[in-house]
Amino acid sequence: MQEAVDYCKNAKNGIDLFIIKSIDRFTRGGSLSYDMLKTQLDTSNVQLVDIYGVISSQQVNTLDHLGFEYKWSVYSPSKKSEILEAERSKDELRDIMSRMIGAEIRYTQNGYWMRQPPYGYYSEKVDTNQGKRTILRPREEEATFIRQMFELRAEGLLNDAEIVDKLNDNGYQTRVSYIRNKDDLSKILSKKGGKRLTVKSMQRIIQNTIYAGINVEKWTGYAPIKCTFDGLITTDLFNRANRGKKYIALMS
Repeated sequence: MQEAVDYCKNAKNGIDLFIIKSIDRFTRGGSLSYDMLKTQLDTSNVQLVDIYGVISSQQVNTLDHLGFEYKWSVYSPSKKSEILEAERSKDELRDIMSRMIGAEIRYTQNGYWMRQPPYGYYSEKVDTNQGKRTILRPREEEATFIRQMFELRAEGLLNDAEIVDKLNDNGYQTRVSYIRNKDDLSKILSKKGGKRLTVKSMQRIIQNTIYAGINVEKWTGYAPIKCTFDGLITTDLFNRANRGKKYIALMS
């Protein structure tokens, strides 16, 4: 929105009106954010107009009957309504985010997956007794490297640097993603990923319990939660690969 305001502020563009559907489409940052954006438009003599007519272009001078005018004596009668609408928009945003994030936290604590899939997995929505929920499934072209990593570490015949070299020789590379133009998604600006495995990144993977089907993160209160889907490896293989640095104990 600031980018649009900056465009209107440029006198070369000849903008007189900034038309919005409603204040909650202009900003959900509350009255402070609304006043900051609108003041920029007012300073540039660009009128903000909303479809519902909350914003009025009328200006009242409290000293008009005496023939005088000061900056403080001129005000907009609709300003209070605008501020209330801006605050209502902020409250609505908080309610929406609370419902959405709250539900995602509950689903995470119930063993489902709410984030981007880690290397070796892909996300899939499945029918459950709680409705459609997201779980992780093995992405085989990546999962095979994860299994090899844990198996080689558990065998103890190779050190970490040798394991990394072996996996890289077998074709390991990080997942590739693309940065696209936000105005034209068909245009690729840059590429991320496609990198070789390092010792540090392998050690992070080895200690990640999600590969044994156990989720430990902020939304679980950093307590271990058994996922509703299978891991890529067994807990026994996880423990042997971690050699006591991290251990999963299954409670009967």
